[in-house]
Amino acid sequence: MSDPELDDAPRPPGDPGFSDALTFSFADPEGTVCGVARLGLSDGGASGLVMLFRDGEQLTVLADGEGLFDGSAGELREAVRGEAPEAAGSDFETAFVAFLQHRGH
Repeated sequence: MSDPELDDAPRPPGDPGFSDALTFSFADPEGTVCGVARLGLSDGGASGLVMLFRDGEQLTVLADGEGLFDGSAGELREAVRGEAPEAAGSDFETAFVAFLQHRGH
């Protein structure tokens, strides 16, 4: 939901290091299928990330249109540890970002 009182419009690029993003989460009425989508814009280009879940288990991760992973949350944690071992001891979010960076995202 967007608040009309706020300026939610995309910001024009201009300053070095510019970035802007929109994150959208969704779920079915029963809450068995849900997900999050994030669209980003920066002076380096555009990006996108989608994560889908069913019954509390991760289904898929897509970044910039590339399928990065299909499997359970536990399997994703193992993939992150295997591909980004330098971040394996970090919290999951930090390790996941390292995983995306290893994949070129």
